[in-house]
Amino acid sequence: MKHCKGAFTDEDWKKFLSFWGTLIESPSIPIYDYHLRNMRKRLVECKRSSKSLQIRVR
Repeated sequence: MKHCKGAFTDEDWKKFLSFWGTLIESPSIPIYDYHLRNMRKRLVECKRSSKSLQIRVR
């Protein structure tokens, strides 16, 4: 993640960390998938590439 920080403003980085924390604390795979979709959607809305989020931890 340290290599990604430079692509964000400080405000966007704080939002990303919040989304990330929610994602990694997901109690089940369906909830993880839900949070991952929401995180990707919000990052795209913030003009971040969803391709940078090729994250699948199962």
